[in-house]
Amino acid sequence: MNKSVRLRKQGKFYCSYEEDAYVMYSIFNYKISNGKVGFPLEVLGKVTNTLDSNKVNYVVIENDNEITKKTFPKNNYSKYLSDGKKTFKVLKYEEELIDKIKELPMDKIEKIINYIKEVIHE
Repeated sequence: MNKSVRLRKQGKFYCSYEEDAYVMYSIFNYKISNGKVGFPLEVLGKVTNTLDSNKVNYVVIENDNEITKKTFPKNNYSKYLSDGKKTFKVLKYEEELIDKIKELPMDKIEKIINYIKEVIHE
């Protein structure tokens, strides 16, 4: 199956949802919020040029109509989807760890820091 990033115009933004949001996160590092990413209308050209150079299929949708559709013989959608999901998962885990560490007493925080230093300098 040849998946495509769907770029849906919504007001002054284009948005991508669910799996497409992970692809956009992987390529552009756009923040995923409530399962979607968005960017201003003015940067559509930059976004589509970057999707072109990364050989990722995409469809631009306005008012439920496909305005632009681009497909590549070797579509890299799945690669960026996988990368985006992994990176996002690690980022969320890091955030959770930092929140938990902030709640610890200072002596435990120092132990964690010392352990991390040891691992990094191995």
